[in-house]
Parts: sequence; C-alpha cells; structure tokens
Amino acid sequence: MVDRCQHFNSSDFRPRGPVDADQLRECVPVPASPEMAQGRKGSAGGMGASRLDEVGLYGIRAEVGRGSPSDRNGSFGAYDTNVAARPTETYGSLERAYAFFNAELFCEKLPSCLITLQRSRSAYGYFSGARFVNTAHDSEVVDEIALNPAHFAKEMPTGVLSTLAHEMVHLWQFHLGKPGRGRYHNREWARKMHEIGLVPSDTGKPGGKPIGERVGHYIRAGGHFECVCAWYLESNSALLYQDLTHCARDDDEGAVRERLRKAASKTRYLCPACGLRAWAKPGVRMRHTDCDEDMEWRVTE
Repeated sequence: MVDRCQHFNSSDFRPRGPVDADQLRECVPVPASPEMAQGRKGSAGGMGASRLDEVGLYGIRAEVGRGSPSDRNGSFGAYDTNVAARPTETYGSLERAYAFFNAELFCEKLPSCLITLQRSRSAYGYFSGARFVNTAHDSEVVDEIALNPAHFAKEMPTGVLSTLAHEMVHLWQFHLGKPGRGRYHNREWARKMHEIGLVPSDTGKPGGKPIGERVGHYIRAGGHFECVCAWYLESNSALLYQDLTHCARDDDEGAVRERLRKAASKTRYLCPACGLRAWAKPGVRMRHTDCDEDMEWRVTE
C-alpha cells in the first residue's frame, strides 16, 4: 500500500481518479417503504428512484428525488435538492477539507475536531485544545479550530484553507508534540509548518521571524500544501460565507475614517476609590456618588 504522506515533488504530482460509484451503493438513502422503493409516480409521499449525481474523492452529492413539500402528506416525502447551497454547508465543506488535509498532510494521525466560525479583531483563526465535551458522553472531549469569517472577503479559498492547515499544525502539536507555553510558536511547530508546505513568518511574508507569540505564514510556491490544496479544490468548493459587516467597513473609506474619529474622542473615566469605569465625551465632569469621588479621565488608545 502506497504511503499517501510520502514527500513528493510538485512535478510528480498527479491527482487520483474518482471513486467507483459501485463502491458507494450503501451510501444511497434507503426508502422508508416498498412503495417508495418502486418510485411510483403520483403517489402521496412517493419518492423517485435515488441516484448518484456525482462521486468525489471524499464525499458524494446525491439527489434523492424531486417534489414539493405539499407532496409529503405527513410522511417521508420527496425533497427538491436542486437548490442553492445552504449556509450550514460551510461547516460541511470545512470538515471535508480537514479530512482531506488530515489524510494528505498528516497521514491521518489527527483526531476529529469541532470547526467553528468566530470573529476576532486580530486573528485569522485559532486552535483551542480539549475545548468541548459531549453533553451525552462526558468522556468524549474534542478540540476546536476556529476560523475568522471577517477575513474571508480578503482571502482566496486557498488562503482560508491555509489558515485551517496552520491551526491543524497546532492540533498536531497538542496531541503528538510539545506545544510552547501559552501562545508561543516554538521551533517544533515551525518545523512541522515547513514540512507541510507553509512557511512560518511573524509578518506573513518572506524574511519574518518563524517563532514567537504571534506568527502567521505564507504558502511556499510549489510546496506540499499548494499542490494538495489545488488538488482538493479541483473537485470541492470552499463554500465560504464572508462577513458583510466587515466587508462594508473595509470598502467604505469614509466609514473607516469616521470610526477612527470616534475612537479618538472616547474618554474613559475612572473612580480612584473603587476603580469603576465609565465612558463619555471629553471634558465631562463625572462623579461617583457611592464613593463620593470625582472620576478621573484619560483618552482611550
């Protein structure tokens, strides 16, 4: 059996062919009754014969029949799957990418994790080890990889997926290596990043420091990750939903200037006795009556 994780040159890179549909017959949904299995037309709640539309490397797209909700008649009926991608499919697409990268970049050594979308002011994503526990089985604890949708508008799908791979290196180190203290990106982490085709850099560009508290990366041209990611995107869509709020802010220069003006005018008032804080316009006199003290102020940075 060929080791899928052996190193290879980009010139030797060849995609595999699709999986035979006969191997996936058991994935086709099973009808709820013999009548449905016959696919009788015009019957209430009937379902047409299931068929595989397309078979991919890591998943299938199946069409299980067409019909309107009114045809259901209170039973398992036909659903029209010929519709636009649903927002929740974003999570499914990221899970497929995780499984693909786990196989091709990490030799399937990584455990399953929960992938979430979380906004953050400063990070493209983050990893949190042993973050969640199954409410029904408290022995099942899983890690979290979070991606920041505020940056999806600025990044091509390859860039977003490189962030996923970056966090997967943290997950690898959490389970199979020795993580640095706190958020420190150590040399072991940097070596693994190089191994999968991502170059660690605190500037996100060539020449940056490969280790430290805040370290990004850039994709090595012709490297392992670039080849594997291109292969994945040949037959899979990233299905990313960008944050419109951040898109509008980034595109509207006037709005950006207005936010900066407001931020510069914010004044924080602090009670010298108890530390109570409040915000108001500059020059306002504020007094904390409970402590009978005038509140001191400073402009927030």
